[in-house]
Amino acid sequence: GAYTSHTGGMNGVGASCVNALSSRFEMSIKTAGKKYEAVLEKGLIVTPIHEVEDADTTGTSITFEFDDEIWGDETLDLNKIKKRMRQLAFLNPGLNIYVIYDTVDHNGNEVKSEDHFCYPEGLKAYVEQLTKTKKLISSIAVQSKMVDDVSVSVAYAYTDSFSQEIYTFVNNVATENGGDHLTGFTMGIAKAMERYALESKSIKTAADISSEDTREGLVAIVSIKVNEPHFEGQGKSKIKMSKVRTAVRQVTEDHFYDLLEQDPEQAKAITSKSLLAAKA
Repeated sequence: GAYTSHTGGMNGVGASCVNALSSRFEMSIKTAGKKYEAVLEKGLIVTPIHEVEDADTTGTSITFEFDDEIWGDETLDLNKIKKRMRQLAFLNPGLNIYVIYDTVDHNGNEVKSEDHFCYPEGLKAYVEQLTKTKKLISSIAVQSKMVDDVSVSVAYAYTDSFSQEIYTFVNNVATENGGDHLTGFTMGIAKAMERYALESKSIKTAADISSEDTREGLVAIVSIKVNEPHFEGQGKSKIKMSKVRTAVRQVTEDHFYDLLEQDPEQAKAITSKSLLAAKA
C-alpha cells in the first residue's frame, strides 16, 4: 500500500530514513508556481527531481511503500500516524493534511480510509480537544508573538482538576522533556499571577504562593519556532536556549497578567484555586 509520511527525525534525517527503508519513495512538490517530482527505489534515485508543470497551489506530497525485504510482515500503526498528523494540523493553523490509506489485507480484501485534518484556530482547538472531558474555570487564552527571531505561540486554560497538563513543541516536534520554553512558560504564569495577587491584595508576600500552585488545573500548549534550535544531547526531547526561555516568559507573563487584569471574575476563579492549593 501507499502511505503519506512525516517524521521529526534525528538531526534532520527523517525523510532520508523513510526513503532508505522503502521499496519506492515518490516526492511531489509544488512551490513558486511550479510542480516538481522525483522517484527513488530502495533508497536510490530512479527519476531525478524535475519540473513537471505549472502549479497555482503549494504543498508537498510524499508517497512511500514499505520495503518487504526489510520490514517483512510488519504493518503500519495507522492510528499513531493519524494522531501525529492531527497534532501537526493543530500546531500549524489552517494547514490541510490528508492521510490516505489504501492497501489489501491478508484475506485479499481492499482496505481504504481517508482522513483530513485542518484547524484554523490552531492551538485553541488543541486545548479544546484536551479539555473536552474537563470542566473549565477560565476561557481558553491564546497568544502568538515574535520576540527577536523566536516565534512563540501559547494556548492555555484552567480546569477544576488538581493536575497540570503542559505539552511543548519546537519546530513542530514534541519536546517530551521540556526545556527552556517550558521553564519560560511556567515562570511567566507564576510571575503574572504573583503580581496580580499582590496588587489585588489576595496575598501579602510572594512567598504566599509557589510556582507549582499557580499551575494547578492548567492545560497548556507551548509551541515555538526558531532557526537552528539547540537541543540537549542527541535527541530532540529537551531544548536548551536561554533566548527561548526569555521570549516565552515575556510573552506568557504579559499576556496572562493582562487577561487577569481585564477579567476580574475569571481572575478570581483562577487565583482562588491557586491560593487554595497553596493553603493545602
